[in-house]
Amino acid sequence: MTSRWFISGLPASGKTTVAKHLSRLTSAPVVDVGDVLREALAGEGVLCEHRSEIGPKFIKQFGRDSIHFPIIAKVRQKEDVIVDGVRLPNTLSECKKAIKCRTLYVHADDKERKERKLSALTRNGLPVSEAILKWNEYSLFDDEARGARYVADEVIENTQSLDELFQRIRALLVV
Repeated sequence: MTSRWFISGLPASGKTTVAKHLSRLTSAPVVDVGDVLREALAGEGVLCEHRSEIGPKFIKQFGRDSIHFPIIAKVRQKEDVIVDGVRLPNTLSECKKAIKCRTLYVHADDKERKERKLSALTRNGLPVSEAILKWNEYSLFDDEARGARYVADEVIENTQSLDELFQRIRALLVV
């Protein structure tokens, strides 16, 4: 059975955690959208020092309505794949049109997301003031990205624990 999933959500909502768990359950490889876009930018000679630069630089170089093209090109021929990090509703919609897949929006409380991301950034050695600036860059498209919730086939809301999250993911595979 083919297993293609596109995982969407805001920064630090748990997209990567969901993608990795789905990958373990289905044995499908994970393709990170940031890596795909970074590769497309590098092909044009545009380099990104930090992950938070990828989206804005890609949009400046190719336009916001082009994000789905390199993603689709990367995964179209794969029978099993988990695509982690689709943020914008139009991108998710275009990917759904081009590739038979299931789509999942991961939702987490805004305060929780910010605390999670700031904690990760400072744990990696970034001073708090710089971490806050990075958070602002990461959340640049939050208002627009919330619309992906209405494009996705499934939504996972706030969960209280990883066990609860993993239980919800397993339930999606039964459907």
